Amino acid sequence: MICVAETREDTAKTRQLFEIMEMNTLRRITGKTRRDRVRSKGIREECNIQGIEEWVRRREEYKSHASRMGDYRLARRVHLRENEELEDQEKDG
Repeated sequence: MICVAETREDTAKTRQLFEIMEMNTLRRITGKTRRDRVRSKGIREECNIQGIEEWVRRREEYKSHASRMGDYRLARRVHLRENEELEDQEKDG
């Protein structure tokens, strides 16, 4: 889900799909069903997490920040290595 969230275009439809996937997963984790009529906010608070939309936004901001760092910075080198590993995984499968 994270890989898809980082690569898909940011539209209202994709945000809605991510929220649906996220809530389906959290409901399974907490043992709640839609029939229990518990709000999404309540389930997120019970799991003590933020929404995936906020997480993706913050990660994109950090990527932008890391790309502007000098090559000598450790955070930049780690970021570049992660990108290379992701590209290798996409090529393999």
